Amino acid sequence: MIHLDASISMFGNVPFEVHRLALNYDQVEQWQPPENPAKETDSRYQAYADQYGESSWELDAVEPRTLADLLREGIEDLIDRDVWEEVAAGEETMRAELNRFVDEYGKSKKRGKKR
Repeated sequence: MIHLDASISMFGNVPFEVHRLALNYDQVEQWQPPENPAKETDSRYQAYADQYGESSWELDAVEPRTLADLLREGIEDLIDRDVWEEVAAGEETMRAELNRFVDEYGKSKKRGKKR
């Protein structure tokens, strides 16, 4: 994660959190993506092999729809529903005001053409 943190911080000093959504071992057992041999040349190989065995799994082997659902659920879990509803209500109020303005502007343009 350190490399990711450094990479993202290059684009601005905006606070962020990284939440791991996939691919964990429970998901491997549930979704059963195709196995690959773990890379013995990786310095982390032995600790990995001790915990998970000699197979590895890649995220891009998981069904895209499954990943999209996982991402949507992960995002929705982070949304503060009270704040969401408050912002949505404010947007609806602004939308109604804009529509009234457009209606009034259209009526005034029509009145101006009749003269």
